[in-house]
Amino acid sequence: MQGLTVVVAILASLSAINASTFGLGNKIACLHKAEQFQSRVFEDEIKKALEEFREQLKTEGVPEIGLPPVDPYALDNERFQLNKDEINLDLNLTTLVNGLAGYEVAHVKMSLIGLKFEIDLLFPEISAIGQYGLQAGTSLAPFQIFGNGEYDAKAKNLLVQAKGKVGTKVVGEESHIILEKLTADLTLDEMNFKITGLLGSDEISEVVSGSVSKGMPQVLKDMKDQINAGLKIIFNKEASTCEYAIEQRFKGLHCCAKGYRSIEWYKDNRAYPWPSGVSNMILYPESANQTIYTQMVTATDTGNYTCVLRNDTHVRTHTIHLHVFSKVPDAPKITYKPKSQQVELGQSVRLFCEAFVGRIDLPDAHNDASWRRTDQNGSIDDQPGKHLVKVPREDNVTLGVYLVIEEVKEEDFGEYTCRITKPDDRYIDINVTLSEKVIVEQIVTNPVPWKKITVIIAVLLLLIVTVVVVNMQYGLAARVWFKDRFEPIEDGDGKLSDLLICYNQKDAEIVLGVLIPKLESKYHYKCSSREFSSNVNYWHVEMAEAARKTRRIVAVLSPATLNDNWDCGSLYQALKQLQALGPPLNCIALKPMPYSATQTKNAQGETLTTILRNIHVILWERASDDRFWLALRLNLPAKRCQTKPQTTDNICLNTTANNTTTRLNCNSSRGSLENLV
Repeated sequence: MQGLTVVVAILASLSAINASTFGLGNKIACLHKAEQFQSRVFEDEIKKALEEFREQLKTEGVPEIGLPPVDPYALDNERFQLNKDEINLDLNLTTLVNGLAGYEVAHVKMSLIGLKFEIDLLFPEISAIGQYGLQAGTSLAPFQIFGNGEYDAKAKNLLVQAKGKVGTKVVGEESHIILEKLTADLTLDEMNFKITGLLGSDEISEVVSGSVSKGMPQVLKDMKDQINAGLKIIFNKEASTCEYAIEQRFKGLHCCAKGYRSIEWYKDNRAYPWPSGVSNMILYPESANQTIYTQMVTATDTGNYTCVLRNDTHVRTHTIHLHVFSKVPDAPKITYKPKSQQVELGQSVRLFCEAFVGRIDLPDAHNDASWRRTDQNGSIDDQPGKHLVKVPREDNVTLGVYLVIEEVKEEDFGEYTCRITKPDDRYIDINVTLSEKVIVEQIVTNPVPWKKITVIIAVLLLLIVTVVVVNMQYGLAARVWFKDRFEPIEDGDGKLSDLLICYNQKDAEIVLGVLIPKLESKYHYKCSSREFSSNVNYWHVEMAEAARKTRRIVAVLSPATLNDNWDCGSLYQALKQLQALGPPLNCIALKPMPYSATQTKNAQGETLTTILRNIHVILWERASDDRFWLALRLNLPAKRCQTKPQTTDNICLNTTANNTTTRLNCNSSRGSLENLV
């Protein structure tokens, strides 16, 4: 059996395969007839063919469909452009992909009843490495996304689960395998993605790389519906676009469909239910809400009625315009206009037309609807292979007629006329054309949309970069703004201060000259302060009373705080003392935190690294840097007060560990502090 025997089962791109090319059509046809053939034997054949096909993909590709060897698969300076809606994209790619033919056949199941199959292929690793050039923008953001660099992507344990059904068709002397139905489910265990050169920033490139690596498995899962095109919602009756009624008569509107989970009705964009002044229509539950009706229609019911049908993947809408007359109009009014159709020889077809004609209360007067060939006289009436089906509704006020041709022959092609007639010989004619659908035999009628997939991934990357950039630029400020305006104010708790700021005497100029004045004057926090003593073990005892009177503790830490012992063990001991004080702890580090791969653990397995995860640590930056102040304020109590505090002599009070008070002019050293920082 040739290697391409089951390409229909592993590639969604192949909807019809020339069986004479692959030498499989006659075998499948025989298997379809052999009711006693063992499915297990056929499953073994499929597995063997898939393994042969894997080797063919590496060495030969599929010459019959123009597919080169795909493992490895290379693109050299391919350009993809997209200009649609709010997004414009210009992407150049040079890439090398490995692993496309490295799959393992994890599961094969074949049912000879109906020729249904299930195939699971596991790709242990697919990797892509290369260079890119990107220029893109979106109206949703006031900036351009650009980049020029390298990327490296590795997808691990990609599982492709395909289910489908195949059939056979004989055209001339050749047998063809027809893929009648195929669905695919993709799952991914892990994605490792790294990109450089985005916006010329290593930091942004690193953040985007992490976001794509973390989010791609879920994105692939969410794209399942797009990959399979989901469960379609299909109207199972010709849906009229115009409806007519006579005042004080019964009227119903219909939205007949299948494949939906919910249906909603709107009149002129107003959701059901409607007050009597808007519409008298009500739902008919016995029709699964596909019908709305009224026993006595009035002029207020005139308008556009829209049904909205939804399932898990699709939304479909249909709008019907209802016009209410005071009396029956003279001429028929079209409610459904047929469309010209193309069909293959041997297929069946139906043509339908419909019009509002009104009811005639005379014994010998009646409305009529018929179909005829435009170039022939007389109506088509039960000719061999053809028949008419008249469909009156609503007590014969609306009349439709089907022309059904059970098996289209060459002589059936041409123009047809639907005529709907009233008793006074007023009529309306509607012409349609029935023509032959020319089938072009192709091996691949639905190729894998590599370019579309690449553009989708690029657009997703663009959106991720946009979100990252906006968050990096405005995210911190937005969170502080939200906190100050919507989080509850911490008043009435008996606390004497918002912040207790602890520091070493050697850092007093920064604390008393910059930190406290700005927190009090600009951000309206009430601050108290304490100096650290030289012995870390006494901190809890010395500051416990002050800590009970404050809402937050802000500890300014530097090597001087720990007697120049800036190591993991000393910092761990200091932070445990501060944590034990009770109020939420914020640390301002005047020097980056130390790190050691061999940190000592306590009895509970804690290290400096684990304790830092529960503490808000901010690295001291220039006093004019807004980002530092935003990061500090993020975990401080919410403040809504916008009034300026009363002017004082700019004297900061500092209480030392010995409860002595010193006075420092906050302005006298401001210039030197700026130079210091």
